[in-house]
Amino acid sequence: MARTSSNLLRMVFVAFLALALVVTGTAVIANSSAGSPSTSSPTTSDTRNVLISGSLTTQVQRSGDNLTFDLRGATSLAYPYVTLFPFTFSGSNDTVLGGRVIGQEPRSWTWDNFAANLNGHGTAYYMRGDGIVFDHTHARNTFDCIQPRPSAGSRSTYRVQGARCYYTRDDAIEADEAMVGVVRNSVFYPHMGLSLEQGGYIRVRNSKFIFLAMPDARASDGYGHSRMFKFPTVGRYKLRNDLICYHETPLGSTWKAWPTNAIFIDVTWVLGPGFSGHFDGRTPPGVRLSHDWSLCQV
Repeated sequence: MARTSSNLLRMVFVAFLALALVVTGTAVIANSSAGSPSTSSPTTSDTRNVLISGSLTTQVQRSGDNLTFDLRGATSLAYPYVTLFPFTFSGSNDTVLGGRVIGQEPRSWTWDNFAANLNGHGTAYYMRGDGIVFDHTHARNTFDCIQPRPSAGSRSTYRVQGARCYYTRDDAIEADEAMVGVVRNSVFYPHMGLSLEQGGYIRVRNSKFIFLAMPDARASDGYGHSRMFKFPTVGRYKLRNDLICYHETPLGSTWKAWPTNAIFIDVTWVLGPGFSGHFDGRTPPGVRLSHDWSLCQV
């Protein structure tokens, strides 16, 4: 009887400890590798809401379907010295809710520093799946901000809503494998805007892209920014009620070309105090060019 009671107490203690770890967020599956995100991370339990919280210094990897990864109480400080992918998820019909990533590399790093030190790599939020949602995710001082990846080919879908990405050193949204995406009610301060390297379709609505000069060795004064569309001849775009601000002339010449396949509705494009030059061809219907930088003081 004593042995049975002891075993029962031990089982209760183990169950209580497991529950405490989940509640405090210390049960996060961590991977300190600075390489590519894992596509085979352990599957979570059947719990629909996965709570992850605290100040995190290791990589978070989770997978499973029909889950909400609740990061509203989580701040990651793991980028880029511990991992280049601080929040990594995979699954179908999953939502990443909230979260903060604060990059620890010097703000004085140029784009070339990222290429040399990190192989031009990394993102605050990475998720591979279909029907995936990035909901009110925040990041500051990372290479890319949000990277969706498909699990069901080019018909895979993603949605970004309420994102806030500050001082993003490369792409705001890097969807380089073809997908169908929607971006709504978000604010970005990127070096580069949208990247659809392999095509796909993206709709952007009620969002702001404020391009500010960042350290870049390609600029004559050492500071510059790039453009809204990384691959203007690839992919399809529909922008509605959006604000795009170029503080100065984007680096290179690709910025001059309007996207080959794009629809604009009520889009305001502000050319700031450091801008000179002109776009190629006529301004597309639905785009209004402005020099009123006050519109960009978000």
